[in-house]
Amino acid sequence: MAISSSGGALAFVLIVSILLAFVPYPIICVPLNPNEVAPGRILSPHFYKVTCPQLEDIVKRAVQAAFSGDASIAAGLLRIHYHDCITQGCDASLLLQGKNSEQAININDNLHAGAMQLIETIHAEAQRQCGPTVSCADITALAAREGVVATGGPVYSVKLGQLDSLAPAPLDEARDLPGSWNSNYTYLLGELSRWKFSDAHIVALSGAHTLGSATCLAFFDRFRRWDNTFNMKIGQECERDSRWKHSLDSTPKRFDNQYYVGLLNGHGVLTSDRALAQDKRSLPIVQLFARDQQKFFDAFGDAMLHLSSLRKHPGGEVRNISCFVPNSSRRPGDLTRTDSDGEGQAASA
Repeated sequence: MAISSSGGALAFVLIVSILLAFVPYPIICVPLNPNEVAPGRILSPHFYKVTCPQLEDIVKRAVQAAFSGDASIAAGLLRIHYHDCITQGCDASLLLQGKNSEQAININDNLHAGAMQLIETIHAEAQRQCGPTVSCADITALAAREGVVATGGPVYSVKLGQLDSLAPAPLDEARDLPGSWNSNYTYLLGELSRWKFSDAHIVALSGAHTLGSATCLAFFDRFRRWDNTFNMKIGQECERDSRWKHSLDSTPKRFDNQYYVGLLNGHGVLTSDRALAQDKRSLPIVQLFARDQQKFFDAFGDAMLHLSSLRKHPGGEVRNISCFVPNSSRRPGDLTRTDSDGEGQAASA
């Protein structure tokens, strides 16, 4: 049946109107603030300026006291913070104990027990002085920074205001952490670039290996690769005792740039470390940091600031019972998954 010109025009206008109703006009689309972890909760280095102004002093004193008795706690705090944030953002999900705990997977073997307990102790003191206002995620970030400072490293900013997760991260996500024994630079870049880390960030974050040591299991792939005197030495030591630990650089108790100097001299202990000096994309950055410690410190601080802002899922809570359990639980053994979609994080606070 034919349609009159006036009727056709009216039909066209109606069709266009319907289609335009579904067009997302930028003028009415308000982008999410990347620093907003919950409605009205904006990440900031000054988040606790009003609710707990003494927080940084609480953390600093506690870490300094612990460090004076056990220098290895600095590396332990840094490792906990990194492993927590890089999975699904900084939400203290790694601290949760009990069922489905991320601590049960191989990549999180040998987390520093003293560092874990220190975070719990600081949390209790912050609650005593300020009430249930400070998240375990923020305490972990601040404690890691104070560990770096205690060993001679830089003072850097962290973004505070993160919320604690209600459940552990899904174990398949936690297992995706780059392994020290099998990570070439391409793999590291692929894993960390999804969090918007730059090449300089990635090389600087690896510089955290300037602290601490690793057991033979962390570099078991090197036992038979005696391509230089250094590899031969560590291979022989590990054959004698697989529990033997090797420092990751020549000054394991000091945060400095000797890690990069060692890489250029062929003294990288972990496979992921050696890879930095063997890839044309990362090698110039390694050389720069080996020459200029301040450049390393600046890049490390920038990378840690970015790390502290990571968040995959919105919402959460401020744990007020313990950093090791969500508020819905009274004992670590009671911990169960509370999310219905397997995301490991509630959709809202």
